This record gives sequence, C-alpha cells and structure tokens, in this order.
Amino acid sequence: HLQPGSPALDAGDPAFVPDSNETDYEGNERILGARVDCGAYEKNQIIVTTPLLLEPVNGASVTTSPVMLRWTASDSGATYHLQVATDSLFTSLLTNDSLLSDTTAQVVKTVNGTYYWHVRASISGVYSSWSAGNHFIFTSSNRWKIVSVPLSVADGRTTLLYPTAISSAFAFIPDAGYMIQDTLKNGSGYWLKFGADQSTNIAGDSIFADTIDVSEGWNLLGSISIPVEAASLTTEPLELFSSNFFGYENGYIVADMIEPGKGYWVKAKQAGRVILR
Repeated sequence: HLQPGSPALDAGDPAFVPDSNETDYEGNERILGARVDCGAYEKNQIIVTTPLLLEPVNGASVTTSPVMLRWTASDSGATYHLQVATDSLFTSLLTNDSLLSDTTAQVVKTVNGTYYWHVRASISGVYSSWSAGNHFIFTSSNRWKIVSVPLSVADGRTTLLYPTAISSAFAFIPDAGYMIQDTLKNGSGYWLKFGADQSTNIAGDSIFADTIDVSEGWNLLGSISIPVEAASLTTEPLELFSSNFFGYENGYIVADMIEPGKGYWVKAKQAGRVILR
C-alpha cells in the first residue's frame, strides 16, 4: 500500500484512461489523484481537517499591535496557510503565509480599519478547505499625527504646546532624515504620538500668511492660522511641486486643504519657497 508522500503517487502513465468501473486491487477507483498511481493500489485521498478560528473572535475590536491570531490544530504533521486581507473576498492581501507550522501568528497593524482572515491546513500537498472568514476591527489606542504650530507663540517647546504627547517631536530634515526637536517652529510639520484622539489648545498670535523654504525632494511642512486651499498656493518658482499634499489620519490621505495645526508632506522639483495666505 502506498503511503503519503510516496513517489509512486500520481506517477503512473499520464495517458492512462481506466475502463468503465475499473478499480484497483482493493476496489478503489483506479484514479484518485491527478493521474493513476504506480502499482496495483490507488492511495485514498488524504482528508485534511479544516482549522477553526479561535481568536480574536469574529467581529472583535482590537487595540494593540501586533495582533495575535490563533486557530485549532488540524491533523498530525499539518502546516498552515494564513491570509489576512482588507476585504472579505481576500483580493487585497496583506498577509499570505503558507509555511506556518504553529497554530498562532502575529500580524502587525498600524492603520485603523477592518481586517479579514482565514486559515487552511496542508498535509503532503493536500489542502483542507478554507476556514470561515472571520474579521476584527483594529483601532489603535496610540496614534501618530503630523502636527504644526499655526500661531506665533512665546515658547515653542513641545512639552508646552503638546503636553499630552507620549513621544518626542520628530522633524524631517532633507539629506539628514528624522531628527528630534525640543522646540517647534512655524512652517514645519512634526511627527508626534498621542495616547488617543484629543484636541489641543495653543495660545498665541494668529498667522495669516507665511513663506516657507522648501528643499528638492520631500518636505514636511506646517500650516498657518486659517485653512488654505492646496491648489491656491503660490510658489517660487512656479509649478514647484511634483506631488499632491499628503496629510496623515491613521494612514496617508491626499489633502485639498492645509488645515491649522496639521502638517503635510509634499515633494518639490527643486529648492524654492511656498507662500501660504
């Protein structure tokens, strides 16, 4: 009798067509796989048990990353294929790992949203059915934001302007990368992390116009005290930018408006200046 993994499985004559009602020596169908097996016996198809999803339970709200996924064990010797997607049809895959030997996996999530996951088991190349497709809702309790100083302030220290922040302020310096800044300046954007969504009150004098120097490549810019349409900005030289403005709201979004207190990414073709008013 053939065993799982035997080189004789599906290794017979590819042109072989069994006669009507033809069976192997024990009465099994003559072809049970892709083609006839070598020898007098056909190996019965391996039936692999479909895993059951355990946690997070379907529809659960999750606030910490990485997210631990756990499912029941299938048959002895099984490996597992995990898929995580942003849609229930699993067309937009974020995770597609078919070599898992354990019944747990951790997936890192940074963008709030709904995520779908399912698992199947495999033994010797034979797969179980996919498990039911569960979903969980990820809402981070710690949130990164791009902020700016939209007012003229007497003291620009981060600890005074954003006292509830739980990180240092990070500015992006062209040709140098991210650098911690203790004091925040008008015209620049800064990454800051907060424990949750919250409002911040900054005291100072209004700024209704500002001219900001930009470098070639990506720049992280700030705002003024009033909203400004991105399409209405004046640049020196003209047509300075080669990208949209991008804000960050648990993920990057194209920004049509430059809002007070927020920061924005934009890419410049060359060094120049942008005028907000």
